[in-house]
Amino acid sequence: MPVAPVSSVHATANATAASMAAAGHPSALRQLPQSEQIKAAAGQFEAISYDNYGPHFDGMLHHEDGTFHVYCNVQRCGPRHEGRARFTLAHELAHYLIPEHHAALCSGVAPHHPSFCNKANAKLYVEVEADFFASRVLMPEVRFRAVIERTGFGLAAMRRTANELGTSLQSTARRFEDSLTHPCAFVVWRDGKEPWFVVSAALRQYGFIFVKKLPTPVAGSATAVALAEAVKPSPDIRESASVMSQWFTGVFDGSERDLPVKEEAMKTAYGMITWLSVNPSTLTKLRTLDQQLR
Repeated sequence: MPVAPVSSVHATANATAASMAAAGHPSALRQLPQSEQIKAAAGQFEAISYDNYGPHFDGMLHHEDGTFHVYCNVQRCGPRHEGRARFTLAHELAHYLIPEHHAALCSGVAPHHPSFCNKANAKLYVEVEADFFASRVLMPEVRFRAVIERTGFGLAAMRRTANELGTSLQSTARRFEDSLTHPCAFVVWRDGKEPWFVVSAALRQYGFIFVKKLPTPVAGSATAVALAEAVKPSPDIRESASVMSQWFTGVFDGSERDLPVKEEAMKTAYGMITWLSVNPSTLTKLRTLDQQLR
């Protein structure tokens, strides 16, 4: 399936969110699971089905004879009103509404397309595009900024943001990826699978691009304690201090870029999230180092 320009995906997502809001749903598509709304935005869906489909996919958009059918797996995503189910449906809507994806489906290049919303899909850029679209449809820019300015910063604030917007923790955290106001990163840990990560634009601009492939949690750290907890999910948020070299590639232990970072961790229904953020003093040092390199 061919990829699309980021600007095109962003524009399509904004237009879809505006269409939903104009239809009477200004609260960031909180009622998205209702098929009537999807059909109003997309126009050609034959049906949207919620059922148990085993471990094979979270959502799937199937095309046949000019019609489209969306399947949402409640076994993996939960009831249709939950954040993960809403994200899955918005993700499948992306494959329909992004022109390049739509053309591939109609031509038979990709007649059906299973998706997993808790997979990094680093090698499948069309999945990154669909995730990008879904996060912006569910959390439009103006609405998202207004909410995070009120809820604050950190893992507890992100949880409040997710509750207010009706989104999952993972999709809400992912929404910070292009944030220029919140220097942060998060790592999603899944049982028996390699963790995946997202770094916000506000942190990437200082050269912190990649989280180590298999970061080893320090004994007693927030991440280590949360990973060891038997209860899942847990409302408890663990906190500890860490340093950049513990998490990011290209940062050497004891170097001037090995600055303090706040580490927060929490168990969720689908794994565990580590949230990394820098305080104002660390941010000032990053700006100073960046200016010295210019």
